[in-house]
Amino acid sequence: MSDEVDPRDDRSLEQWPCGDDGTLKPYANRIVTFRVLLGGYEQAVERFGEASRTRDPVRVFAPLFEALNWAVVLDDQAREHWAPEGVPLGWSWRTRVEGGDFVSAIGFVRNRVHHQWADALTLSDGFSSPLVAPLVSHEWRSRRLVDLPGADTPGAKNAADAAADYEHLLATKPARLALAVLFVPFRRLADMLEPLSLDPWRDGPGRS
Repeated sequence: MSDEVDPRDDRSLEQWPCGDDGTLKPYANRIVTFRVLLGGYEQAVERFGEASRTRDPVRVFAPLFEALNWAVVLDDQAREHWAPEGVPLGWSWRTRVEGGDFVSAIGFVRNRVHHQWADALTLSDGFSSPLVAPLVSHEWRSRRLVDLPGADTPGAKNAADAAADYEHLLATKPARLALAVLFVPFRRLADMLEPLSLDPWRDGPGRS
């Protein structure tokens, strides 16, 4: 019997096939790989970096919104499919990799932005390190926790811990740096979940 998943199979994501070592088996036709999702996140971050050199909140919000949503999808994939001991780790996957606490913090602010359409960033004047050419005399920073409107989405998991991660790691700090930090845990997960797969974006923007 073939190990391939029938593309007509309507099974849930939780039932995607994993090998004995907890890594995902080769994908069937209808399954988008973790590396494909990671490429989407990386390109959104690149667009945010370009937009953040302007002072236009509309131009900044669009790629930020996209990057936050890619990050949440990657987080969901990790918690549902990374099973190094044979059982998916759930939210605790974040404790297994460097930068996992940033994933929690990003998920928190994404819920505020997506579900309540709150502005996540504030514009401040001055230079911040590391400096990136071309230099600009402003920085888009994550708002303080108390300045984010409303409450958490009802039923949100680990909301208190995620809020604490946000306050400690992201609040008042440059957003471009926080988004870049997520490359560390997500690229590590890609190597563990799909150790034999090639990077489908290797010839794409920023990969030359």
